[in-house]
Amino acid sequence: MKTDDQDRAIEISLKPSEFTEAEVRKTTASEKLELDTATGEFDTALSIDGNILRLKDVYKEFMPMLKDTLDVSWRIAPIAFLPAALLLWSYLKSIHWTSLFQSSAMTGSGLIYLFVAAMLLAVATVLQFALPSAMLIGTLFHYRLDRRIPRAVARLYRWAMGGWLLGFVIIIGFDSSQAWIICALTFASAWIYALTRRDDLELRAKPNRWRHISIFYSFMFAGATMTTMCMTSVPLLLVLRITARYVDGGLLEKLIGFGVCLGTTVISLLPGYMYMNARTWKVGAYQPTKFALLGTLLLSYVVLAGALTFLPVSTTVLRLAGVYSNEMQTFEVLQPNLVSAANAAGLSLNDDGKLTLLRAYVRYDFGGTRLLCNKSFHAETVTNEAIKFARERKMPDPGIIAGAGCVQASTTELRSLRLSM
Repeated sequence: MKTDDQDRAIEISLKPSEFTEAEVRKTTASEKLELDTATGEFDTALSIDGNILRLKDVYKEFMPMLKDTLDVSWRIAPIAFLPAALLLWSYLKSIHWTSLFQSSAMTGSGLIYLFVAAMLLAVATVLQFALPSAMLIGTLFHYRLDRRIPRAVARLYRWAMGGWLLGFVIIIGFDSSQAWIICALTFASAWIYALTRRDDLELRAKPNRWRHISIFYSFMFAGATMTTMCMTSVPLLLVLRITARYVDGGLLEKLIGFGVCLGTTVISLLPGYMYMNARTWKVGAYQPTKFALLGTLLLSYVVLAGALTFLPVSTTVLRLAGVYSNEMQTFEVLQPNLVSAANAAGLSLNDDGKLTLLRAYVRYDFGGTRLLCNKSFHAETVTNEAIKFARERKMPDPGIIAGAGCVQASTTELRSLRLSM
């Protein structure tokens, strides 16, 4: 049996051990706190360094892309003058005054001025055409940039376009106004493909997940695809409104209408499709974005060239650029030799002995050359149909009438006046 002295000795020997354990626990907790603080500061520093590195990577990716874009734009810049020159020449040809083209339009400053005016008007049109591609790129941009998107996604959009065009065939063929048919066929085509190709689209449910989640994902994919295709109706409304001025029914006109729908859909989705196809074989944002910018450049040029081809748009461009006006204007004649030519053309002249005033309609004003006429003129009336109708009835050509009773003058021979009312 243990004595009291032995118990007291054991108790005394245990006290230092308990004291040492408490100190160890306290020291360990303090060191752990310091270690956690240091680790947090280190993680924060790593996070900041990581963000800086990502910014550097983005800079390295997009600076070459910007350089390539500017280089391509500079190389094709001379081509951009072609629509502006074509617009001027077509207008002068319609009024039978093509002789003014050489003296007024073949100047660099003149073409730049008209091109800028045309671009300001066409920018709204370009934005309308770019909306579907913006929707498509925005949908795909959220997919991880460190992975390639499945090729089945590109095929999904092609199936949706097939349903979209089939809906237009039904609408145009049966003269129906039920636009919902187009959206329904687009959604059905996309959903059927998404359901049958869930593995290719990587939509299969993972283990321990709701087994019908893939059907829900397919539904969402089809909805996003249908929304993108329906966005093409924005430029289509503009194009069909212009086309309606040139067609009036019949089988040929229906075929033309379908061709217009097909061309508009393809053009408006071109940048988006180029981005999507690039994402199927390239990881990262540089190459896909570069292809999207190239597609946007092609889209802008096609839309601009097409817009300037149609008379309702071209005459508006001419008015905004100050090339054509259908309002009576007053000028002071600075060169006396212009008076006899103006009298011969039937222009209104008023000479009070001090000033010689001339009142006329400005049919053409560009590059330092003016064409002044004695009658008003609506450029929209000189159409191919009107010329054909006049020839069949053996009536005067509307274009010849528009260019009759006019006199050419330079800016050094006239001074514009704005008289008080």
